[in-house]
Amino acid sequence: TEVIADWIAANIEQPCVIIGPDEEGRQWVDRIGRGVRATTTVLRKQRSGDFAVAIDGQALGGLGPGNVVLVDDIA
Repeated sequence: TEVIADWIAANIEQPCVIIGPDEEGRQWVDRIGRGVRATTTVLRKQRSGDFAVAIDGQALGGLGPGNVVLVDDIA
């Protein structure tokens, strides 16, 4: 998480919120957010098949000025 936070700080102008795709990644999203002093949140996803996923975007609420960064453990 430190390496990712360092990369975001060096490459993303004004990160305002760090978003994780699901609750499982909250611990990493929160660490990255603290590292770049950005708000954090995670989305709620519902998987209904191997290639079918729905995301509940209500978790985002109102976003302030700046860039949104989505982080995932797929890498």
